Amino acid sequence: MYNFRRCPVADDPQNCTKIIDMTRNPFFQINLPGTSWRRITKRLNPTRVAACSFFDFLVVRFGSSITQKTNKAVAVTFREAKPGETLRPYIRCFWMIDSEVSVTVDDKIFPSGFMEVVFNLGDSVWKSTHHGVQHTTPGAELMGQITGPLCVSSVGHNIMFGVRFHPHTAAIFLKEDVWELNDRISDATDLMGAGLHDLHGRLAECSGFMTWVALAEKFFLTRLSRNTRPLHTLEMIGQIVGELRRNPLSDSIALIAEHYKITPRYLHTLFLRYVGMSPKAFSRVNRFQLSLHHLCRRQDEPLTDIAYQCGYFDQSHFIKEFRSFTGIAPSACSPIDYPTMMVRCSSYS
Repeated sequence: MYNFRRCPVADDPQNCTKIIDMTRNPFFQINLPGTSWRRITKRLNPTRVAACSFFDFLVVRFGSSITQKTNKAVAVTFREAKPGETLRPYIRCFWMIDSEVSVTVDDKIFPSGFMEVVFNLGDSVWKSTHHGVQHTTPGAELMGQITGPLCVSSVGHNIMFGVRFHPHTAAIFLKEDVWELNDRISDATDLMGAGLHDLHGRLAECSGFMTWVALAEKFFLTRLSRNTRPLHTLEMIGQIVGELRRNPLSDSIALIAEHYKITPRYLHTLFLRYVGMSPKAFSRVNRFQLSLHHLCRRQDEPLTDIAYQCGYFDQSHFIKEFRSFTGIAPSACSPIDYPTMMVRCSSYS
C-alpha cells in the first residue's frame, strides 16, 4: 500500500501547513495490484481539512493507477511552502514530492485553472499525450492550462519540485500569451531561457526542500524585476479571477466588464493573455471544480441536486460538461476508482 503522507518543513514551519500523517488518517491510500481498495471516504477532522491543498499535485502526478512489483509499503512524501512576501502575489506555492522508490504511474490530468513549472529531479521518465501523439516531457516543464483530460504516464523514482502560479500570474514571467501553451506540457527552458536551465542544474546538485525554494525564489525574483507587463492590468485580472473563484455563479461576463469599465471583448482578450482561457471558460472550470467538491464530500447527493447547486441548467447539462473535462460521467467518478477525486475536492476553495 502507498501511504501518502505530509511532512513538515522543520526549518521553516511558518511556511508549511499542518502535517497530515497518512498512516494515522488513511484519507488517500492506493493499494498494490491484487489487493482490495481500502475505503477512502472517511471525513477528515475539520482542523485538518485546511491542510489538504497539498493534494492538488497528486491530481497531476499520482492517480488511479500506481503499481510496484513488491508488496512492501511505500510512503510518498510531500512538502509545500508559501513564497516570500514579494512573490506571494504571483506564486501560489512551492512543493516537492518524493516517491522514495521506483513506481509506474498512468493517470489523467483534469482542468484546475492553474499553471506551474515542474522540475524532474529523480530518474523517472514522464510522458504526455497531446492530440493522440505521445511525448516525453522535458526535465523542466511548464504545464499550461488544461481544458480537457490529458493523459500522462511515468516510470521510475519520482522526485519532483514545482512552482505553482495563481491562475493569472504565470504570464508575468513569460513573453508569450499563455493561451498558446494550453493543453500541453512545454519545455520551460525554451520559454524562460538559460537562467531556468541553470536553475534546474543547481536544484539537481543540492538537496533539501527549503534550499530548492530559496534557489527558485532568487530566480523568480530576478524574472519579476524584468517584467514588462502592466501591473495595474494584472491586478484587475486578479480581482476578477478572485470573484469568479469565490463565486462561479456570479453575474454575466458583460456585467463584470461593465463594472471594470472595459468592454466584454477586451476582457476576453485580457483573460486569454493572462489566464489562458476566456472568462466564461475559466468560470466553467471553477463550476466543474465545485461539482467535484460535491461529488467527493457528499457521495450520496443526487446528481440533479449537484447540477442545480453548481449552476448547471439541469442534470443533462451537468453530465455533458463534466464528461468534457474528465472523459467520464459523474456517476462513474467514484473515489474508489478515481482517488484523484478526493484530491481535487479537498483543494477546492
